[in-house]
Amino acid sequence: MIGGPLTVISRHPKGKDAEIKCYESDQYQRLKAFRGPHTIWNFRITEGKQ
Repeated sequence: MIGGPLTVISRHPKGKDAEIKCYESDQYQRLKAFRGPHTIWNFRITEGKQ
């Protein structure tokens, strides 16, 4: 394996529910299928404090 762990933190301007809707969208699912054979991911959607 090349590289190592990577953490990405992002903020959706409309909140957690909108982020989940984006993740579950057909567009993102097609991207996941394309990316899948080339990456190993652990993915979490959480809420935080500002």
